[in-house]
Amino acid sequence: MILRLLPRVGRVYQRIINSLASIAGALIVGGMLIICLDILLRVLVARSQVWVLETIEYILVWSTFLGAAWILSKEGHVKVEIVSSRLNPRAQALLGIITSIIGAILCFIVVVYGIQVVWDHFLRGIKVFSLMAPPKAPLLAIIPIGGFFLFLQFLRRSYGYLQRW
Repeated sequence: MILRLLPRVGRVYQRIINSLASIAGALIVGGMLIICLDILLRVLVARSQVWVLETIEYILVWSTFLGAAWILSKEGHVKVEIVSSRLNPRAQALLGIITSIIGAILCFIVVVYGIQVVWDHFLRGIKVFSLMAPPKAPLLAIIPIGGFFLFLQFLRRSYGYLQRW
């Protein structure tokens, strides 16, 4: 029963991470437009907007964590294949299982710790020490959210390597 649901759950999950990656892309395009607007205002009125740099910093963090699971699903992360390319396919699959499980464990730690930090910041009402001074919890919330989807992707990846092994 559960095994029959896995392909359906996998398709739903893939749609979710595709959507998150699309949001990340939109944020990057929005950031580019904000920077272009700031440059234009600097040229026309010789004045930069104070909120631009801070906003771009948040966009970079959010786009990174929104797109990480999608990039892993496409095997787009940087790999050093000096050793693994010389191994036979079965050994490569075993190495993939091991590295995927290590990645999943690390992501799980990031998720658990991230939830604790976000909740603590929310309860204490901590704000970012900056000109805009936004609440810090919503800005940090993307870290455990993105980490969770990356955790799931590492599990899916290890399952794929397990099937090859």
